Amino acid sequence: MDATSMRGLVCALIVCLATLAAAQTAPLVIAWQAPLCSNTSSCSGNAYFTSFVSNVLPSVSGIGVTVHWSDIDECVNSGASYWCTESSDDNDCTTNHFMHYYWCRLDQELLNYINSGSFGDKKIVLIVWAVDDSSPNSNSYTPDYVFYQNWANQTEGCPPASNCPPQDVVVCGAWTAGIGGSSCPVSHTGSTWTGDTAIWNVNGNGSSTGTIGCTATGNAQCPGSSTCSGIVTNFAGFPIVYETPFMKAYQNFLQALAHHYNLSSGSARGQSIAPYIAYVRAGMAEGGENLPYCAISANITQQNWQASANVSAGYLVNSGGNQYVAIGAGTTNAGSMPTCPVAGCTTAPDGTVPGWYRADPYSTSFSTPIWPGPTGQFVGGDPGGYSDNGYLSIWPPGSHSAGATGYIASMTHFLNGLGASFPFTISAHFGPPASSNVAYADSEAILASSNGVGFGIQAVSVYDSVSYAGGSFPSSLEDWAYNFKTYPAPVHHLQTSTPGFKYLAEGYGIVNISDDGNMTTATINCSSDCSSFSGLPVYISGNTNSALNTIWSQVTCTSGSTSCKLFYPSPMNLSGSNGTLWAADYWPIILPFSVQRGASSIEVYECALDYAFGLSSTPTTNWAPNDTGSGGCASWGVSASPSDPPYQGALANTRVGQPSGTSIKNGSGVLTNGTQF
Repeated sequence: MDATSMRGLVCALIVCLATLAAAQTAPLVIAWQAPLCSNTSSCSGNAYFTSFVSNVLPSVSGIGVTVHWSDIDECVNSGASYWCTESSDDNDCTTNHFMHYYWCRLDQELLNYINSGSFGDKKIVLIVWAVDDSSPNSNSYTPDYVFYQNWANQTEGCPPASNCPPQDVVVCGAWTAGIGGSSCPVSHTGSTWTGDTAIWNVNGNGSSTGTIGCTATGNAQCPGSSTCSGIVTNFAGFPIVYETPFMKAYQNFLQALAHHYNLSSGSARGQSIAPYIAYVRAGMAEGGENLPYCAISANITQQNWQASANVSAGYLVNSGGNQYVAIGAGTTNAGSMPTCPVAGCTTAPDGTVPGWYRADPYSTSFSTPIWPGPTGQFVGGDPGGYSDNGYLSIWPPGSHSAGATGYIASMTHFLNGLGASFPFTISAHFGPPASSNVAYADSEAILASSNGVGFGIQAVSVYDSVSYAGGSFPSSLEDWAYNFKTYPAPVHHLQTSTPGFKYLAEGYGIVNISDDGNMTTATINCSSDCSSFSGLPVYISGNTNSALNTIWSQVTCTSGSTSCKLFYPSPMNLSGSNGTLWAADYWPIILPFSVQRGASSIEVYECALDYAFGLSSTPTTNWAPNDTGSGGCASWGVSASPSDPPYQGALANTRVGQPSGTSIKNGSGVLTNGTQF
């Protein structure tokens, strides 16, 4: 597609969005990372909180707050029972209550918003992190007791002497857990970590492609060698989430959360907060998302279609090298599998299976999985047991746990049965290898919908509108637009793509764009360091060359650089001056598109809100003063003072507070080539 075609496509899309938006009802716009105040008397001294309440809260639907499992679950490792209860003292936020779920601090932070005088009918979204969010060096959010032998014995019904399989953790190149050349409980010998893997539990280490054990003679924290003894206290590896110790403890916590914030049966504080909770997004793996880190080092052999086989909804099969996902449960026919010609199509019914959705691409190269099956690596005799269907729907024939319900199917069924007075939602996420298997997202959407649980993704970007209009597969990142349309759910949530991976700036000024003379790339020269956009889609506006003012699939930049490479979709030669390089979450495009495609909630970054309302001098979140400073939002990016009308106009398109069914108002933004909507 050349620049003229792309520009025409974007223009047509924007006009289409404006027309269709007028017929939609407004979804929630949630300020994710809203600043919190835990003071029990007054929050007037918290500048971030007071600025947010005054300058942002009136224009959004509510706040998004992360809930770290270990911050609430104060059970400890001991011989005592691990069954936690709620703290009996609802008003004491100063004392730890071991062996309790301690909700007081979180409750106080939420009540400070509710009691601010400005909350009105605003909503609260809770985002539960059971594991750290994409941190390769630590995991401080899974409580330590989950990993100990006593907890494994209790959850699996074993006498203490029988040593049930304790919780395993794993490391790999994507999740190193801070392990160095001589760290406990695992060391590595290669010059780089890439490719090394290790798995261990509290009782010791197992086989690996790296070197397992300890390098310091007599180190009491490293079992597994003749010179070492003791227990492992390093649990920073990624927990294998479908193993019983983790899964049971996490389910207990989610059950407690559903009870605490229940409209009719919750605690005193919980009941006062419950009417404001719009939904709870429960992370199935890392953070509030759903990627099983270190599960496999490459692709694994996928289950082949079988005649007269019972399959569950969301089941994945391989047919002729193509991936298919069962759109419902049933028994396959006795002949051959029905197929369809292109990715994104749905087959005819297959016996009593209502049909299969084709979700290419997938490579069938074989690799031994790193994760074991759900019974664990060392005691349960289930090494190399990970499978796509085991994580998603049902453990397939031939596996150690054949016939057992898969992890996502189990968890969505569990969430549906909690009787919560709010809906749950999960992430429908790419799967391994390399977070690239879109069939996982399709399966998770099917499983969530069939169990009455919401679903969505955390990276909607400007490029979704291009891929959707162009008819490619998937039609949007992680196929969310198709899945929203196809599978009903109580919540269809989106979170906007990170504005800039490191500093979250909304945009950077452009000095010029110079063609590289090779008909394939150009160089964008920014007025300041714009390298945080590397690898992300971008939008350009205001350049003297109108052909450049459009959406681009990605730019690549050297860290700390003021220049980036722009890749042409087809041979061309473009140069121009001035303008703005906008982040992947450029509101005037993504918000109307998200509304038109059926999003019920859009979680937006706090830095984007600060930009939209011109709050660089009175921000609601951290700003980094230079490219070497710490913080989230880049103060050297574009500055909106006092506000940016296209951004605020896009927000008005989706803002809640209108009566149900009220048409969405069109914004006042001027977009590509002067097209107005």
